[in-house]
Amino acid sequence: MLSFENLTAGYRAKPVLERVSFGLVPHTITALLGKNGSGKSTLVSCINQELHYRGEICFSGQNIALLSPRERAKLLAILPQNLERPQVTVEELVGFGRSPYLDIGKRFSRADREAVQQAMRDADIWEMRGKNMCLLSGGEQQRAYLAMILAQNTRAVILDEPTTHLDMEYEAAFLSKLRELKNRHKKTVMIILHNLSQAVQYADRIVILREGGVFFEGTTQKCLEEEAIERAFHVRRYEVLQEGERRVFFAAR
Repeated sequence: MLSFENLTAGYRAKPVLERVSFGLVPHTITALLGKNGSGKSTLVSCINQELHYRGEICFSGQNIALLSPRERAKLLAILPQNLERPQVTVEELVGFGRSPYLDIGKRFSRADREAVQQAMRDADIWEMRGKNMCLLSGGEQQRAYLAMILAQNTRAVILDEPTTHLDMEYEAAFLSKLRELKNRHKKTVMIILHNLSQAVQYADRIVILREGGVFFEGTTQKCLEEEAIERAFHVRRYEVLQEGERRVFFAAR
């Protein structure tokens, strides 16, 4: 699956990531955590080949830097942090996810149309397929983009802070939908999150970046046992029983 080997990258000769190494476990959600400036978005830029780096990023043993953009797009779907609201319908946006598979004339096959329709159903946006993206709420917009990367039909999905501009209700709904889709489609997901409580609630694994390196990597349970989040972010942990389920929350000390 996707792995990072001795990854070093930065801006204007100033390193942000230094010899970072870790890998994603297939069919899991990995939450990538870290304070501002720790290199989370820099890592995504490296995956997207937007930033020069040293080391290797490999997908199932293949160095992705040696692949064409079209080949990479068939393996990895990346949802960036800042999303536009293009003047297109939801269905047209979701159709963009099929771009790596279209012929030179950009013609949709029956399989392409079926993939787009299924992605909209999976993301629960079928009823709004004819709506213009500019008319959608923040939560609806995020689900439309989620459908787009589902239509791309990759084994791995990278999401850079997809819930940043959502209110709490839409944020929880989006993450619940992501976990449901991971289970149904066996996707491997890496998601950058700021909300520490939601990271431990929805992720199977946690990676914490700190001072340019990997501070912690492992299962969410191991992360809690070792108090890695408390040590990395200098926060206090609280646990409550809510509707029969243990919930973990973090607050400043």
